[in-house]
Amino acid sequence: MFVLSKSVTIVSALLIVIYLENIVVQTQSLTGNGKFDFGPNQLASNVWYKPKGQLINGHYENSYSNFSLWPNLELHLRNNNGSILIQASEIGFMKNEALMAFRNSNIPVVAVLPGFTQCYDGNVLALLELYGQSPKENLFCTIFNICNSTERQNPNGKGWFVTQDNFSYTPDLLNFDERMPNLIPYLDYNKLMNTSINPPQWLYSNLSWADRKMKARIDVCPQAGSDRIKNLMNDYIKYVSVVNEKFNSTKIPRIQINWNVIAGWEWRDEHCLDLLYEKFNNATDFDYAYRYVTNPYHQDVQHLNDLSELLCSVGSCPEVVFMDIDLTYITSYSLEVLHMNKQILKTLNIPFGISLVDQCAEIDNCIVEIVSSENPKVILNLDAKSKYPNLNRNQMQEFSLLNVLNFLINQSIVDDDTRIAITSWTTWPIEIGQEIVESKSGSMAHTANQIFEKILIPNSFAR
Repeated sequence: MFVLSKSVTIVSALLIVIYLENIVVQTQSLTGNGKFDFGPNQLASNVWYKPKGQLINGHYENSYSNFSLWPNLELHLRNNNGSILIQASEIGFMKNEALMAFRNSNIPVVAVLPGFTQCYDGNVLALLELYGQSPKENLFCTIFNICNSTERQNPNGKGWFVTQDNFSYTPDLLNFDERMPNLIPYLDYNKLMNTSINPPQWLYSNLSWADRKMKARIDVCPQAGSDRIKNLMNDYIKYVSVVNEKFNSTKIPRIQINWNVIAGWEWRDEHCLDLLYEKFNNATDFDYAYRYVTNPYHQDVQHLNDLSELLCSVGSCPEVVFMDIDLTYITSYSLEVLHMNKQILKTLNIPFGISLVDQCAEIDNCIVEIVSSENPKVILNLDAKSKYPNLNRNQMQEFSLLNVLNFLINQSIVDDDTRIAITSWTTWPIEIGQEIVESKSGSMAHTANQIFEKILIPNSFAR
């Protein structure tokens, strides 16, 4: 998806869609790479995801399918061979002509796969999303709440990659959401520790550590087996095998993956907690070490290395690994992990990327700020209106993203080789139809232009 050199030009293999009587030739996928992805939050196709009780914005039709609403951003993407992120579920709402417009503008399409967060075997998920096959019950209905929709292409028996007007579509890239650590067994901390008192004490003070763990253990995906990490990694291989089978007559999409940078890795790794207990078997000391991650073991870094090597071993090295980061809980911990992950990927010759998103998420009156001190911290200003009375919530997100990107540059996380996804998975910015126009401050297109023009281009990270 991205390149390490700004001198790399777009190399594309295009077949023009030709209508000769009833014969249709499909346009093939682009082969170019770029440093930047743009992911507008036109998420109305994600009918299962309603963080405020309603769908997020609308569809691409009449919004980002209208290139006249974002000509400057289109130019920035084309100049840097950037891509556009489209939810795989959105393709069934789009006509082939709209998807071909991106390809004809030399803007590769990254299809974001929603299924990989689910507790199903990788082969089952691949057959579901790529072919529309459910093993028993209709998984599109039970997982994604797409049951009897007449507004979109029915994915049953077809999968995500058939347009509203019944054209098969081959995306340029596939984006895999995090599979770990969400599907790993974990210990419910509230069943380990009585935190309602100060200092906190073990909830079962008369039990051994092993017995406490038995009472606290939770497994949301027991069918994934006991060798959980290995099995979850192998699901990627199973899925990729089906991808290669489905698209073997066209250009096989390249893959990119998202990777969590969160303290939850430490909390969900039972082996790490065993080691922590060996050092701090006193309840108060254990609680402090747990909460503030004073002794991180960073098994997640090794897992990233192992998964990357596994994918490369079958000829499917990730085009990029994007870091989904929680910078606000313990900023220093996240920065440490980012530096380690960056080095791991550099050693493997796999591009390192940042998912640039608003950590205020669904909070209404919020801006991400940096506390300037000897050890800078990323915080959420939860009373942003008091400090920034002239900003609406869309503009607050724009300000937040600029703050975070500048911070990551100052911390030597983002540099000329870093690939960046400018995206949103939350309610904001709220923008329906032509409200996405890039001239409107706080719109996602305006935000992306500000990132290019105020940060990326002045730092010579983009052209």
